Amino acid sequence: NEISLQKNTVALEETIGENEVKLQIMGETLRTVAHQWRQPLNNISLEAQDLLLTYQFSDEVVKKDEAVPILESMRDNIEGLSQIISKFQLITEIKSAKTEVKMPELITRVLSKSIIDKNIVTIDIKDTIYFRTYENELVTSLVSIFDNAYEAVAKLDEGVEKRVFLNTYVKNGNKNLYIEISNNGGHIKDGIIQKIFDAYFSTKLAKNGLGLSLYISKIIVELHLNGKIEVENKDDDIVTFTIILPIGIKDDNNTSKIK
Repeated sequence: NEISLQKNTVALEETIGENEVKLQIMGETLRTVAHQWRQPLNNISLEAQDLLLTYQFSDEVVKKDEAVPILESMRDNIEGLSQIISKFQLITEIKSAKTEVKMPELITRVLSKSIIDKNIVTIDIKDTIYFRTYENELVTSLVSIFDNAYEAVAKLDEGVEKRVFLNTYVKNGNKNLYIEISNNGGHIKDGIIQKIFDAYFSTKLAKNGLGLSLYISKIIVELHLNGKIEVENKDDDIVTFTIILPIGIKDDNNTSKIK
């Protein structure tokens, strides 16, 4: 009974710890959403008020070329708000059930969805891994990283070989799965690498809704997959993104396997 109680206590403490982390992530996400909504809502409010005052107190008929730009700006702000909601739904709503995933099939699906040139990708899967996870969400995270890698190598001078590497392996007594995606697009600057997973951070001059993909990948991995995601500069201008996922843990009466 004492042994059983100790095991249950440890399991409960782990669950509480995981829930605390999830609450912190959700709190951060809600603060980010609120921040991103505030400016568009202010713009809509000011534009609506301006148009209302013009109609109420102007003796002249409001001209079409005066009203249309204001209405178009309001429409654009509303569309922006809708895009924000769509993006964050990827974080808050799990639309699939956990399934058994085979790594080679998973990678094939990821590459089919990514913009990356498949000819520059070198794949090294060191173990035949079967594990249970939210496959759609993991695919979304990996696609974002592959897309980011391709954008990095696409900037290389013509004649420089573009290379992207995928390595998967297990460590810690088969308890953790490591998925490494590396590219030779050049090191990320020190002032940037610390912000690479921040919401709405982008090195692109014109964001056009960009700056969320790596942030969403991080939140998905940490919140729903109980994993970690890291980025590191390595030798030879290599940048490596690493996703670390727990495996071999009983879940829904099933156990992940490594063969």
